[in-house]
Amino acid sequence: MKKVTMMLCMLFLACAAAVAQPPQGGRPQGGPQGQGGQPRFGVNLDEIPEITADQKTKVQAELTKQMEAMRALFEQGGGQGDMQANMQKMQELHEKTNQAIAKILTKEQFKVYTDKEAEMMQRMMGGGPGGF
Repeated sequence: MKKVTMMLCMLFLACAAAVAQPPQGGRPQGGPQGQGGQPRFGVNLDEIPEITADQKTKVQAELTKQMEAMRALFEQGGGQGDMQANMQKMQELHEKTNQAIAKILTKEQFKVYTDKEAEMMQRMMGGGPGGF
């Protein structure tokens, strides 16, 4: 539980940093996908086999809702308060988002998505190349 909580906290911080920093030489891009379809954070949706433009748009919308809810939660507490309770809320938001994404993607696509997400979390925790 503690490891999952820490990973969610790191994911949120990565998301917040990505949103706070506009791309160099231009204005900020909206949503979880940045310029050219490359991810600003999270899983690169282009790596999911046979994903349609409609599926991508819907998944991006769910990820954006999650990010905004996490940001609001963080800002609401000012980064202070009951960190354990905030981490629990973030974990619930993440689970709710994944449930919504599971309804958008096929079973096979969702498996790839969750595998990629787990790989990203592992890198963030220092278990592989490309982590923080």
